[in-house]
Amino acid sequence: MNRIIIVSNRLPVSVSEGDNDNLKIAHSNGGLATALKPVFENHHPDWIGWAGIRRHLTMGELEHLNLPEHLVPINFTDTELRGFYDRYSNGVLWPLLHEIEPRIALTGDDLDATHKVLKEYAAAVVQRAGEGDVIWIHDYLLLLLPLYLRELGVKNRIGFFLHTPFFTPENLRRAPEPELLIESLRAVDVLGVQTHRDVAAALACGFSAQHFPIGVDFDEFDNSAANPHASEYATILREHSGDKQIIFSLSRLDYTKGIPAQIQAIAEVAKSRQDFVYRLNVAPSREGVLEYRELKSTIEALVYETNNLYSNDTWQPIVYTYENLDQSQISALFHASSIQLNIPIKDGMNLVAKEYIAACRDPKVLILSKEAGAAEQLLDAVLVEPANDAGIVAALHQALDMSQREKTIRWSKLRENVREENVYKWSDDFISRLVG
Repeated sequence: MNRIIIVSNRLPVSVSEGDNDNLKIAHSNGGLATALKPVFENHHPDWIGWAGIRRHLTMGELEHLNLPEHLVPINFTDTELRGFYDRYSNGVLWPLLHEIEPRIALTGDDLDATHKVLKEYAAAVVQRAGEGDVIWIHDYLLLLLPLYLRELGVKNRIGFFLHTPFFTPENLRRAPEPELLIESLRAVDVLGVQTHRDVAAALACGFSAQHFPIGVDFDEFDNSAANPHASEYATILREHSGDKQIIFSLSRLDYTKGIPAQIQAIAEVAKSRQDFVYRLNVAPSREGVLEYRELKSTIEALVYETNNLYSNDTWQPIVYTYENLDQSQISALFHASSIQLNIPIKDGMNLVAKEYIAACRDPKVLILSKEAGAAEQLLDAVLVEPANDAGIVAALHQALDMSQREKTIRWSKLRENVREENVYKWSDDFISRLVG
């Protein structure tokens, strides 16, 4: 079979400064690294990506890391990353893809840094790719990479998978250098998107795309209850909540995730009932970007206000944490809870919803935004419009009062879908189409 070369913004490992300026390596628990695990198991690809450290590493430092041969690190200066990663990719492309107004204007230096970084990716691919190899590029940060590869004479088949929603025609026109983005996407052999919604959006922009809804490793999450640390922590969470149902939300810090609206809906429910506890965990993300720091302040102010208004001697409606949870902590939260509240403004897929379903054999309730890509498949969740505040509140009451019989019927159908539409099917379907 053709060798596969994966290219993404980051490697499945990250390099950082340790004690005494020594470099250390940590495995990434990010969604992409997890999603591509079956590709590694079945196809043993090379993986090209950023090393994760915001300074340029010397050749000696790279060699001293002793990374596996199949991992190909690229490294950049902090200035280059600020232009490409902070400003171009996350300051402008990310909001446009999610139909949110960007708050920054790019400079010529930002665009220069972006082109320089993407040429480094292209050079690394050219150095690695042999005749007959297929190249699988991932996500919005590398939208221009196919163009640079074709300009360098690469004739290999190129697949591109966009994990975010696709542009609307208007926002594609508003993107920086839209003519280059259009030319780059037309250089792709297989353009993959998450949902039928995104296929339609791509077609409206003039591109032929195919939908490959990403899934999770069902069996791995299904077996998570056997983890003794997770089981012990789940018991502690239940004991702390007493006879109250645990509602939880789990997402990284991002303005697309709808976190303030979720807190406001919880506050509204707290006016009339105290039979729940809302556990909100937010994982740190992009704290160097002003909008994210402002969002963190907004979230914390809303949590404080809600608890201040409705707490009493025996009850506090919201338990808020701002930290990266490990997998056993996440598993415990899944198993201890009754309800997941997951209302992004717009999302490519939203794997947390699928992970929750796969992890829990006992019936739960998923309240999910209709604007999450996962809503196209998870029709037995309680689906809500993210802009409908009253609808979110009603969904919370519905979930808290739902009969065991209804929970069981809904949950069985949700688990069947997540079991069938798993991450192995996603990767196999895309690779089969790419290899041709």
